[in-house]
Amino acid sequence: SELAELSEKASGAGLEDLILDPGTRGFGDSLVTLTQMRRLALKKAFRPMGYPTITFPGEAASSLEEEAVLAGQHIAKYGGIVVLDRFSPAAVYPLLTLRLNIYTDPQKPIQMKPGIYPIGEPKDTS
Repeated sequence: SELAELSEKASGAGLEDLILDPGTRGFGDSLVTLTQMRRLALKKAFRPMGYPTITFPGEAASSLEEEAVLAGQHIAKYGGIVVLDRFSPAAVYPLLTLRLNIYTDPQKPIQMKPGIYPIGEPKDTS
């Protein structure tokens, strides 16, 4: 592919810190392309595809909600850097939670042990 050739050319010229933009923007195309790139890098040890990827879900989305769903897909399926066109806390916080929970152990749920925990040093005037 053209991206693999460019990646090889850049790394051959001595560049080490590359970020790959697959150039696909829609739901189906980006899912297939990002997955294929990841598989080539890991299973086939194809070094030109072993660099982080950058995605732009806002370029394929017509609304904030659609952009958030596409960004979630990119986070779950190998998008290293996800650039959003629209910033809304209602969209970004769930995406951050998704990203943080991808690598947690499903056999061990995230929870605190029940009990009473002291916080600070309360006084009579508190």
